[in-house]
Amino acid sequence: MIKKLSLIIAFLLLTIFPLSSCNKNTTNKNEEEKYNYLLAEAGEITVPLTPFDSLDPLTTENLSYFYLCGLVYEGLYTLDKNYRPRPVLIQDEFVGDKTIRIRLKDGIVFHDGQNLRASDVVDSLNRIRTIGKGPYYNLIVNNITKKFALNARAIDDRTVEFTYDGDGPFLKEYLIFPVVKSDNVNLKTTMPSGTGPFKFASYENKKELNLERFDNYHDEISSIGKIKGIVHESEDLIYTSLETGRIKVSTAWDLNYFKFFNNDRFNAKTYLSNEMYFLFLNPSGVLQDAPLREAIYSSIDKDKIIKMALNDQAYPSTGFINPNSYFYRLNQDENSDDKAREILGDRHETLNLYFYWNNEYHVKIATQLAEEFRGVGFKVNLVGSTNESFDDYKNNLKAGGYDIALVGMNTNLIPDYAYTINSILPYQSTAINEALSEISDAKDEEDLIKITNKIDLIIQHERIFVPLVYKVDALIYSNSIVGEIEPNAIFPYRTLRSAYFTTKQ
Repeated sequence: MIKKLSLIIAFLLLTIFPLSSCNKNTTNKNEEEKYNYLLAEAGEITVPLTPFDSLDPLTTENLSYFYLCGLVYEGLYTLDKNYRPRPVLIQDEFVGDKTIRIRLKDGIVFHDGQNLRASDVVDSLNRIRTIGKGPYYNLIVNNITKKFALNARAIDDRTVEFTYDGDGPFLKEYLIFPVVKSDNVNLKTTMPSGTGPFKFASYENKKELNLERFDNYHDEISSIGKIKGIVHESEDLIYTSLETGRIKVSTAWDLNYFKFFNNDRFNAKTYLSNEMYFLFLNPSGVLQDAPLREAIYSSIDKDKIIKMALNDQAYPSTGFINPNSYFYRLNQDENSDDKAREILGDRHETLNLYFYWNNEYHVKIATQLAEEFRGVGFKVNLVGSTNESFDDYKNNLKAGGYDIALVGMNTNLIPDYAYTINSILPYQSTAINEALSEISDAKDEEDLIKITNKIDLIIQHERIFVPLVYKVDALIYSNSIVGEIEPNAIFPYRTLRSAYFTTKQ
C-alpha cells in the first residue's frame, strides 16, 4: 500500500477476470433463508492508513490517504468501470479544439457550507502545478518533456474554461483532480474542505482520521454515518487488523489475500490493478533472430502463469493498456508448444532470463516461464541476485546484458508508450516511434484509440515486447457491509458511499 499511486507515470515496481467473491456460510442454506436482512443504524467503517505527512488531497503521495480522499473530494469528472470520464460537478460542457468550457452545477456546497465557485477549480489546478508532485500532477504533465500543459481561467462564478497546449488531444481524464476550497491555504495541517459525501470530523496526527457523513451532499446521501482511518506503522499490521476486527475494510494487494475469500466474516471484491508484467526479448543478442522470438512467444502460456505462479490473482493481457480501459484493444494470443518446437527444430539455444529477485511476483513468474521455455527445447539461466538493489536492477535493465528481462510496472491511466517502453529498456522501435509521432495530430479520444491500437499491433508483430498479465487486487470488507460494492484501481473506497450496514431480523 506504500507503493506508488496507480495514476503515476509508468515505473518499475519493487515488487481472470475479476473473481466472483463468495461468502462461506456456516449455517445451513435452508435455515439461512429464514432470515431477513434489515438496515442497521448508520454505523462506522474503519479503514487502514499508513503514516502520511500532509492532508493535501491534491498532491499526496500516500496511497492509503489517496484512497480515503476519494470519499471526501470530487473532481469535475470521475471514472466509470471502463475508466471513461463521467461528469460529477458539471451541468454543461462545451468542447472545442483543445479547449473545454464547463458550467458548474448550481447549489453544490463545500463541507463548510460555502458555494462551489469556478475560482476554486482554477486554484486547485494551479496548486497542483505549483507543488509539482503527486498523482494528478503526474497524470497531466508530459513524462518526457515535463511540460504541464493544462491551464484554466474562471469566466464567471460558475464557468471555467480549460485550454490544453500539449501533445495529443485534450482528454477529460485530466479533470478528475479533486476540487478543494480556495481558502484552505495550509493544506499540510488544515483539514481541507471538499464537496464529497463525507467530510473531515477530526484528525490526530499519526493515529487516526475521522470522517462523518455530509448531510448537505448534492447527490444521494450515504447510509454510512462515520468512517475512521486508523494509522498502521507498517503494511504487515493491516491484515492482522482485519483478522481481529480492528478495521472493517481494506484494499488487498499481495499473494496472501486469498485467505479472505470463502470466509464467514468477510466479503471480497476483486478488481484489476494498474500493475502489469511483461517480457522484453532483447534483439541485440541471440534474439535478433526473429524466429527465436516467435518460438518464445508461442511457448508462453499466460493462463498457466496465472494459475501456477499467481494463485489466480491476475488477468492475461495482450497490450500495455489496462484491459478494463476503453483504450484497450483485445488481441488473440497464440500459445502453441508444438509451434515453438517446430521453429526450434534441433536448436537448443541458451537464454539468460533476468528479473528482480527481491520481488515475489518476479520470482514466481520467472520460475514458471523458465519451465515453459525449457519444455519446448530452450536452455534457461535465471540471472540476477538477491543481493542486487532495485536501483542496480534498473541500471542493469537499461544496460541490456541479458536475453530476456521480466519487467513490472504501473501503467498510466492515459496510454503513454513513449515513457513506458522507450525510457526503461535498451531498445527503440522505429515503427512504434513513427506511430507515436501521430499523437500530436490526434483530435480527440477516438483518434488516440486508433493510434494506441496501431501501436499494440506493432508490438504484437515485432515480438520484442510481450505483455503477460495484470495483477488483480481486492477490496476486503466485513460481511455486515452490503450494497453495490464495485471498486476500481483508482478509487477503490468510493464505492462505499452506496454501502450500508445490515443486521439479521
